[in-house]
Amino acid sequence: MLDLKNKNIVKIIFTAPGTEGISLAPAEDFVYASSVLENTVFKIDTKTLQVVQTGTTDRSPVRVLVTPDGQRLVINNSADGTVQVFDAASMTLIKRIKVGRQPIGIVVPDNHRAYVANMRDNTVSVIDLDKLEVMQDISTGKKPDGLAFIPAAH
Repeated sequence: MLDLKNKNIVKIIFTAPGTEGISLAPAEDFVYASSVLENTVFKIDTKTLQVVQTGTTDRSPVRVLVTPDGQRLVINNSADGTVQVFDAASMTLIKRIKVGRQPIGIVVPDNHRAYVANMRDNTVSVIDLDKLEVMQDISTGKKPDGLAFIPAAH
């Protein structure tokens, strides 16, 4: 944890080797982190700065994102071609969803959809988070990775 105002380290929170994905819950009470080497997702209490729960993921969880309502985690597993949806409170798996090969980039703009860039298929999978299934795959250029969601202007 960094203190950006004073530019110093407040605390180092040990999770596992290869911790890469980090996401703050909307209520700012928990941070979630994923380890691509240990296939684990960690729930960290922002008040105590302690790991309070863990969950086991598929292979190589590159990113973990919290839905805007804070209820679920969306995790892309690049080695297995899956996206996993976890219950954020209990850290238990709700559903494993098969997507394309090597899902890397991910964005969760609302509680109903997630978009996952499948690097080795040159597609983006659109996931319906209500039905917990892929709605469609969108063709892209070569090796899609980072994604951003920009709402339509009103």
